[in-house]
Amino acid sequence: MDELTFSADELGTFHHYVIAFATDAGGVCRTGTPFLVRGQDCNEDSDCVPSMAPDCAPGRCSGSTNPLLNGVGCDPAVAAQCTNGTCTPCDDFFDPENLLSGIACETTVVGATAPATSSLGLVALAIALFLGSAFILCRHRHVA
Repeated sequence: MDELTFSADELGTFHHYVIAFATDAGGVCRTGTPFLVRGQDCNEDSDCVPSMAPDCAPGRCSGSTNPLLNGVGCDPAVAAQCTNGTCTPCDDFFDPENLLSGIACETTVVGATAPATSSLGLVALAIALFLGSAFILCRHRHVA
């Protein structure tokens, strides 16, 4: 599972086609710097470097009462590695029968940009323009 972000610089309808391939990793890094190595897929301990003690665990922790453990590698046989949570073995994540066809499509419609002022600001601007033009017309009628 992954997330894609697309941005459009123009108005219109855009179609995004994505070709997806499933990967099967043997484990998840249990140690390492969060967001750098810890929680990434791995096949062996050396995939979890740079870490002081690289450890590629055979499962992924979820639902733990310790939020730092969620998404991190764990061993299903060691409950302490996923406190009050579930350590799902990596073999359970990969099921070829549940894969998408390999192609996904997303359609994005980009409309006009929002006004620079709020609705209240637009109403105040309209009233100001009306009063200003009425003042000019009244003054012009008295001069002529």
